[in-house]
Amino acid sequence: MSISSKTTFSFDSLGAFKNYIGKEYLDDYAPHLVLSVGTFDQLHEAHIEHLRQASEMGRLIVGVTVDDNVLRRKGRMPKHNLQKRMEQIAYECPFVEAIFPCDSENAAIPIFEIRPMIYVKGPDYVDRKDRVLHLEELVLRAHGGEIAFTTGPELHTSQIIERTQQLPEETMKWLSDFKRKYPTAVKDIDDWITSVSKLRAGIVGEGIWDEYVYVTPVGRSTKDPIVTFSEIDRNRMSGGSMAIHYHQAGVYGYEMNVGKTGYLTKTRYIVHPFGQKVYSHVAATQVDPLNTWPFNEDVLTVADYGHGLIDDSKAKEMSDGAGFISLMVQANSLNWGFNTLNKYPHADFFVCNENELRMASGDNYTPVDKLLAAQADRFDAGIGVVTLGDAGCIISDTTGQKTIPAFASKVVDRIGSGDAFLAIAGPLAALREAPAEVICFVGSVAAAIQVETIGNSEPITREKLMNWIRSLLA
Repeated sequence: MSISSKTTFSFDSLGAFKNYIGKEYLDDYAPHLVLSVGTFDQLHEAHIEHLRQASEMGRLIVGVTVDDNVLRRKGRMPKHNLQKRMEQIAYECPFVEAIFPCDSENAAIPIFEIRPMIYVKGPDYVDRKDRVLHLEELVLRAHGGEIAFTTGPELHTSQIIERTQQLPEETMKWLSDFKRKYPTAVKDIDDWITSVSKLRAGIVGEGIWDEYVYVTPVGRSTKDPIVTFSEIDRNRMSGGSMAIHYHQAGVYGYEMNVGKTGYLTKTRYIVHPFGQKVYSHVAATQVDPLNTWPFNEDVLTVADYGHGLIDDSKAKEMSDGAGFISLMVQANSLNWGFNTLNKYPHADFFVCNENELRMASGDNYTPVDKLLAAQADRFDAGIGVVTLGDAGCIISDTTGQKTIPAFASKVVDRIGSGDAFLAIAGPLAALREAPAEVICFVGSVAAAIQVETIGNSEPITREKLMNWIRSLLA
């Protein structure tokens, strides 16, 4: 009896798998057999890549840990039951030849029973001193097998599951409704990202160095009513248009055409280990004005931080000349009230927070959704977004307005969240294929990733973005 290499067979036990193929065939099959065993709860990109790499080593058989064993090992039931987890692998991983439930405490029994030539573990097990893994390896080597490790990100989904469990009930309901409305969203988003990566893209905006100085209080000054701090460490990160470039490079693979002149350094002093910012400092407040900007691009991302790079004439020139302009005009302590959306006559896609929208509108009282609709009309924008912090965001497009919740389960640092939203959602909007609600869902996920990170220390990658999306829509 043979197993088709084009069909994934699911069995209700390891014994059923052995009986199906027969002992004689198993003897011939074993030298080419590759085994991987795991929970595979909330299947995501790292799982799929792990199994794809394993399948390239031979004929891949996957053991899926039964629910009760997950409970014993992790202290909780898996989010998806055994049948669902096996079905997800069969659907997402056609290169897997067979799947069976693993009801033993570890993989030693399946290794003994089917004698795979290669037993595959994920990259999180490299260099790990693990008693169970040592036992499995002893059983493996008894018949001449060997262990192999795949490369890439770690596979554990515990943090992903904990993240969704910490979200408010109304957010989970929104996600449930979103899944019903867009049942193929995960695949569609991944396909759209591939398409967006083929667009020509450019960025205009100030380059900012974000310097974080970590300090600890040592006491009150004896001569002045101030607290004295001692420096522990400092870290310099790429911010402003540089951070946007790295996000877009990580998700869309762009080798970016960046039009910027001059850099600012913004230094923030942070109490260690609590993360409280106590003081900020800038060495200069203005950069040289922009001379040229990236023409002939499919999408131009403009991040105007209000430090003198973009004057009114250049703003009008880019608004009129860009094929698709994705815009953010930031209000900050150095330009408060003087750098607004009104500088630009047009944008195809724009993102702002409530303060920025109210300053541009000169209105502190009208409901924010009405101000957003008016600003979108003035810009003749396809999509306009106002972000509302932990209340999520409101989007306005030709179909009306919708609210999208925030997806961060914790806030480590708010720096760069708007940049992340603009960096990822803007090019997706330029493709003109995805619904506005899906585009801004992706932007909101990017913002959530960012606020759970210190500053711009880790650029968003396609893999990280898709893992988050998969976890939220699982």
